[in-house]
Amino acid sequence: MMVRPITSEDYDTLVSWWKGHGWEVTPVSCLPPDGFIIEGVCAGWLYLTNSSLALFGWPVGNPDANPKEIREGMKLILEETKCCMRACDRKVMMAFTNRLGLENIYREHGFQVGDELITNYIYGDG
Repeated sequence: MMVRPITSEDYDTLVSWWKGHGWEVTPVSCLPPDGFIIEGVCAGWLYLTNSSLALFGWPVGNPDANPKEIREGMKLILEETKCCMRACDRKVMMAFTNRLGLENIYREHGFQVGDELITNYIYGDG
């Protein structure tokens, strides 16, 4: 599996993945320039802030891909994201999920639970 940066040409594929899961489509205007993809498998984005905090966001797997492949791919994308975060001089990365598989991957990569009772709110229309 090869991790590469997401390009604008990937957006239609990502839309099909979100829709394939029955999820809302993330507007391209809400996606940061730093994202990574493994073609046919999974993707995720790195949001950089004006502080030492970064955010790993919108992880998505191809609903037609093998779950084991998605798991291994997401680990590779998370490693690439962590490298990029450090290269951009960020010290902390935050991630949100309610999916046990991602929770386990995050813990394997050194993430610690910050708040188990959080509800994610989004305002605006993208």
